[in-house]
Amino acid sequence: VREPVSEAVTSDVTGTVVGTAASSLITVPLLSRSAHDRVAHRRTDEDWLAKSWAKPATRVLELTSHSRVLAEAGPALVLSSPAEAGDGERLLLGEADGIAYFAVLSESADEPVPQSGRHWADLRALAGDLGDLDVGLLTASVALQAWHRTHTHCPRCCSLT
Repeated sequence: VREPVSEAVTSDVTGTVVGTAASSLITVPLLSRSAHDRVAHRRTDEDWLAKSWAKPATRVLELTSHSRVLAEAGPALVLSSPAEAGDGERLLLGEADGIAYFAVLSESADEPVPQSGRHWADLRALAGDLGDLDVGLLTASVALQAWHRTHTHCPRCCSLT
């Protein structure tokens, strides 16, 4: 969301003020934008998760072990169907417009040569140019990947997370 101001400031991808210019003030930090509902109440609903994964309309964002994703011109994230998704830990990201979104966290750093018009990129390279839905999905995916890497056990009961 941008609000016009007479002597505006510009900001970098974190929303930090870096100087004055003839532009607008960014009031929502770029990585805070999102257009999906995280549907937290569904995360432990195994039946709903299985049914959602089985739907062809469901979209999957695949992350390499280096937190890189496939993107295409626009830019836009390359989202696959569950049938096309690779192996890895599956995480619910949420829903938007009746479509369920998942992330698949690959254990591999392999980045196969992408199809023409596609390229591998990370959150830092894409964040400023993605739409709200894509940047919200990617930010959540990268954050969940980092959490799962560093929080392998529950702090209360020591069970695997």
